[in-house]
This record gives sequence, C-alpha cells and structure tokens, in this order.
Amino acid sequence: NLLTNSSFENGLTGWTVNTGAATQSGSPAAFDGSDYFTAGSVSTGFAQQIISLTGTGYTTTQLDSRMFDVEFGGRTRSAAEAVADQGELVLTFLDGSGSVIGSPITLVTSNVSDRWELVSSRVHIPTGARSVKYQFLSTRESGTTDDSYLDSAFVYIVSDSIAGAIES
Repeated sequence: NLLTNSSFENGLTGWTVNTGAATQSGSPAAFDGSDYFTAGSVSTGFAQQIISLTGTGYTTTQLDSRMFDVEFGGRTRSAAEAVADQGELVLTFLDGSGSVIGSPITLVTSNVSDRWELVSSRVHIPTGARSVKYQFLSTRESGTTDDSYLDSAFVYIVSDSIAGAIES
C-alpha cells in the first residue's frame, strides 16, 4: 500500500485534512484497527495524500508504458441519520509539474450505516503521470457534524496483466 497511515492508527500523520478533522474510535467500531477518519463539524471535509509514482521505484519509461494500473479504494460508511452524509473517493493523476492529467476518477459511496462498504476501482496510469492524488471527500447532509467516515484506504501499482482486485 502506497498510502501512509492508511488506517489512521497514527492519527492524521501523513494526511492533509480539513480544519477540525480528526480520528475517531468506538461508535461505530473501526473496520481495521481502532481508528478511522472523520471530517468533524464542517459542511465539507477531506483527507488526502499525494503519492510520487517515480518515488515508488518505477522509471518514467515504465510509467509511460501503459503496462501498469493503479488500484485504489477504502472502506467507508456513514452515521445512521435520516439523511446520510455523503462520501466519495477521488483519484487524480498529476504530471511532473503537478498539473492534472485527464479527468479525476470519482467513486461515490452508498453511504451505508450498517457496515463498512468496500469502494474501489482500477485504472491505467496515463502517459505523463508522475504522481497521484488520493482524496476522500465528505459532505454533511444533516446534523451538525460531517459523519461520513474512511478507514483502510489503499493505493497500489499493479501490472495490467494481473487480473482481479486487491482488497484491503
């Protein structure tokens, strides 16, 4: 897994987050370990990391070969409220200057409250990509806190010849 502190067991270390964000444990119980991300008392929140693809040991020639994919995702859930707060995962490829390549890939969650939902996808690494931005976005729909949660986040580089999904 290329993400740092992917299950938030070390607080928010390694993550860039909105003001007021925190980790939470207890109700509900975490999917992995004891903690997970919560955006706090905000209308919209986020947790994100930017991962250098060249920093993972791949050369620019390998990355541009279109022979590798990024598999990304995480476990999400929302609090049991009349109108559930909304979560989504967004993956954005960036070139060497940090400019966006193509369109971000957005995975909208089901916002279930009775379990941790696996949300994931797999996409080709586009030519020119040198880093990738992984984001969890959370939007408050009701109440005073933004109660869409993230745990067990993941980003992997895999050969496009490997079939199947990697599950965290």
